Amino acid sequence: MTDYSRHSLDDLIDEITTWPVGMPVRAMERVFAMGEGAVPSLIEALDRWRTDEKRDLLWPVVLLGELRSPGGVQTLIDLVLRTDDHEMAQAALEGVAKIGVPALPALAQLATASDPVVRIYVYCALGGIRDDRAFSMLAEALGRDHGLGDVLAQALSDQGKTEAIPILYDAYCNCEPWQRTRFEEAIQNIHFGRTDPTLWTVNWRVRYRRDPALGGFAPGWRAMFVLLRHHRDKIGKEVSPEVRSLEEIFEHGAVSDAPEPCQYCGEPIEEPTGLPVCPEIAVGVVLQQVRFLGSARQDGVDNIFDLFDSLDDMSWQHHEKPEESLKARELERWQELAQDLDIHRRTCSWLVEQGIEDISGAKALLLAKAVELAGRFGDPEGLLLPAAQTQRRTDKVARNAPCPCGSGRKYKRCCLGKR
Repeated sequence: MTDYSRHSLDDLIDEITTWPVGMPVRAMERVFAMGEGAVPSLIEALDRWRTDEKRDLLWPVVLLGELRSPGGVQTLIDLVLRTDDHEMAQAALEGVAKIGVPALPALAQLATASDPVVRIYVYCALGGIRDDRAFSMLAEALGRDHGLGDVLAQALSDQGKTEAIPILYDAYCNCEPWQRTRFEEAIQNIHFGRTDPTLWTVNWRVRYRRDPALGGFAPGWRAMFVLLRHHRDKIGKEVSPEVRSLEEIFEHGAVSDAPEPCQYCGEPIEEPTGLPVCPEIAVGVVLQQVRFLGSARQDGVDNIFDLFDSLDDMSWQHHEKPEESLKARELERWQELAQDLDIHRRTCSWLVEQGIEDISGAKALLLAKAVELAGRFGDPEGLLLPAAQTQRRTDKVARNAPCPCGSGRKYKRCCLGKR
């Protein structure tokens, strides 16, 4: 792995914007370590290479958001306005939300923009800023921007403030019928404390890594609402619930928070190492993850980020093949490889979230998890049994004790000599 400690800021920015595949994590970390002093150069690079298709400008945008400098607000806002580049706009608005309160004046100016897509971006960013002023801006917009009431309901749900419930219910009683489900979900989520952490709070090394199966990083609810606007006629014909009382909405939303059960064994599904498992397969799945890392180690890969980039490269090449052109057997193999690559990428994502960056540390953590899961669920397939048998064979047997082989003879007259 390249040592970036001696690289200049200009060299680092050149490196990250020309990174061939995957994510230039180490170079980005070095820029991030430079702090706010790197902001002007990042802004200048975004302006200079705005139309250069050979440059990947996602990474400077991500860094501006992670640095959380008020000096980056206007540049990020300008990028949000480029609604034809949805990936860049998504990363930019998440960066604005991370900067937080210093971005509120700029967001206030855009909250009345004529373009509904821009307003969706603004409401999404405001939903991620936990501040009374951001809350007030959303509440005010709810009484004005009825066409985006469902978007505002989601943004207020992200805020998680219980004082939003009466405001949301009043808007719910007067909204378009097709929006009622969104309002009910927002009210229920706030009431029951089910507000999920927003995607942009995930480790940036995982959040913004492009998934070849998606063609980019996970879009989040902002993209869903933009997409809904393109199918407005179809949405308007959806069957919508009748207006309920607030008590009925609470009662309807009082569902169990229990994990989803396995369709085969009926036990709860968990994700102890980033993959969904039930008790019957938990140990086996984790040991498969260990074997995958062991193979990478044998191939000379020592770093999780290098492994991740290699998987990304294989995934992009794999998804370039037109799935619909494959014959039945070829399609089956294509799907199996796609599934394997997805499992390996999710394993790497989980390890990065745990703060693990080297293969040895990753294997140690997963082996510890396997032992932990075996203690909880048992080891139905005996996958950890050989280690236990090895331990028993080292136990000393007295010469005059019955032979462990079960012959009924004394150990000294049976198997002692053989051993």
